[in-house]
Amino acid sequence: TETPPSPADTTPKRAATNNAPGAVQPSDYGPFETLGSFSLSPDGRWLVYAVSQVDEQNALKLRMLATDSTENIPFGTQAQFSGDSKWLAYLIGISPADREKKEKAKEPIKNKLGLRNLLTGDREEIENVDSFAFSEDGRYLAMRRYPIKDSKAQGTGLVLRDLAGDLYHQIDTHFGNVQSFAFNRCGVLLAMTIDAEDKSGNGVQVYDCHSGILRTLDSSERSYSNLTWRKDADDLAVLVE
Repeated sequence: TETPPSPADTTPKRAATNNAPGAVQPSDYGPFETLGSFSLSPDGRWLVYAVSQVDEQNALKLRMLATDSTENIPFGTQAQFSGDSKWLAYLIGISPADREKKEKAKEPIKNKLGLRNLLTGDREEIENVDSFAFSEDGRYLAMRRYPIKDSKAQGTGLVLRDLAGDLYHQIDTHFGNVQSFAFNRCGVLLAMTIDAEDKSGNGVQVYDCHSGILRTLDSSERSYSNLTWRKDADDLAVLVE
């Protein structure tokens, strides 16, 4: 006699599926997050960190540690605290959809700068900012614009903002044809390399933020690059080609 098959043997095999209740679908992957770079304010009260999502809806998260409250800053990047912990600055990009539209229209994609007063909560957005830096003491913020399209020169506008006072009572000083810039150790001197369209006025300049005096250290039709202050000193080096 033959032994009949057990019930387990006759049970139809069920194919594995990712459509079962509770299973993660490909459409769910978009909000998945990856933690990026982070920074703690000098006074230890604030934490800012970058979050990347699969669907590119990236953001900065700003958290006040005492209250554990968190603010979302869509498409924020490259966040920096000022040395006195009064300010947070960061670049603001655009959404993937807007980026695709600009690329199809062959329009330039430019970031904005976000500036927030951490004491008052006041904030501002400044258009067309390519890069920025605080002075070490946090009093001054330098903001470099994007170079002019199709220009042979790398120089562009630079705005130096005195952050003393509140967000609405500050002084901006403007410079032209700036290729690169750097504050010295104490943040009083701002060095700049100049690169003009016709090379007229190319050189190295230093601006005293306290006195308002602008000095030209060298000028020629050559190119100046790799601007660097010596660490813990007021010596300046630059490559001339």
